Amino acid sequence: MVIALRGRDETELVAAYTGTVQDPDARLTALSAGLPSYMVPRTVTAFDTFPLNQNGKVDRRALSDSFTARG
Repeated sequence: MVIALRGRDETELVAAYTGTVQDPDARLTALSAGLPSYMVPRTVTAFDTFPLNQNGKVDRRALSDSFTARG
């Protein structure tokens, strides 16, 4: 899942996934091979689980907040 984080000067793409932990640099390299540079996320982060909302869907706001809290 890719989230767009709005910063002061620009919007930053960050990627989140669950499952087997993989080398983030390898994932970014693979994404760079198939996507234009503006679509490649700046970071790739593994999560044990995604936060869910009351409807059982991924809570994108809570996920976004977790990236903001990480700094």
